[in-house]
Amino acid sequence: MEAPQAEALPKATPPRDDLSKYDSRRAIARAVDGVFVGAPFLIPILGLGFKLSVAIVAVSLLYFFLCEALWGQTLGKRLLGVRVLMRDGRPATAKAVSLRTLTRIVEDGPIGLAVFLASGKRRGRFGDLLGDTIVARPAPGLPRAGFSPLVIAFPAGIAVAAAALVLGLSGHFARQDYLHAVDKTCARNAAAAIASPAHGIDDIVARTAAEHRKLAAVKTPGSARKLRAEILALDAQVDRAVVAAGAHVKAGASGDAMRAAVKPVAAARQRAAVRYAQLGLRSCAGYGKA
Repeated sequence: MEAPQAEALPKATPPRDDLSKYDSRRAIARAVDGVFVGAPFLIPILGLGFKLSVAIVAVSLLYFFLCEALWGQTLGKRLLGVRVLMRDGRPATAKAVSLRTLTRIVEDGPIGLAVFLASGKRRGRFGDLLGDTIVARPAPGLPRAGFSPLVIAFPAGIAVAAAALVLGLSGHFARQDYLHAVDKTCARNAAAAIASPAHGIDDIVARTAAEHRKLAAVKTPGSARKLRAEILALDAQVDRAVVAAGAHVKAGASGDAMRAAVKPVAAARQRAAVRYAQLGLRSCAGYGKA
C-alpha cells in the first residue's frame, strides 16, 4: 500500500499578459504605503533637515525591502492583491528585491514613472529590470521565498550607510539648513516690509533693529557659528548706517549733508548683498531695508 503523498503546491505560472492592467492597483498600493513611509522624492521640495531626510529614506528602503523579501508584498500591495514576483512567476528572491529596493533612491518619483511607462506591457521600474521581477497577481497558494542571509545583511547595510552619512556630512548640511533658515527669515522680513511700509525715520530705525533681532534668533548649529557671526556683522553694518542717517534727518541736516549720510547706507547694503549672493541667500541679497 502506497504512503499518501502531500498535496503539491500549485505551480507558479508566469504572467505573460499585459501587466498594465495592474497600473491602478500599483498606484493605489503606493499611496497606501506612503501613509507609512511617505514619498522620499518630495524631500527636496519639502526642505526637510538632513538628518530627518536620511532617516526617512532609510526607513522607506527598509520597509519595502523587508516586506517584499519576507512576504513579497508591502501592506499596500497586500491590500490590492498584487505581489512582487520573479518574471517567471516564482516568489521574488531577496537578491532580486534588494536590487529593486536600492534603485528606489532615484526611482521613487518622476524618473521611476518614466522608466515604468517606457517598459511597455511589462510595466517594470529600472529595479524590476535589474532584478528580473514583475508586480502581478501571484498563482494561488504560491509560497514565500526561502530565507536568505540578505534579509539580515541588507537592513544592517542600510543602517550603517545612514549612520555614516549623518556622521560624515551632518556638519555640511547643518550649515546649509542654517542658510536656508536665514534666507526664509529674510523673505518674511521683505514680505512684511511690503505689506506694511515704514512711516517716518523712527519707524525705519525700529524695523531695521527688529529684522536684525530676527536674524540673530535663527537657530544656529555649532558648525555654522562663524557663518552666523559674519551674517550678523554684515546686517549690523546696514543697521548702524541707517541709524546714523536717521540721526542726520532728526538734526535737520541740509541736502548735501543728508546725501552724504545716505551713501554709507547704500555701500553697506551693497557689501551685504554681494556676500549674501555668494552664500546663496537670494532673499537676503534681494531685499533692502527701507
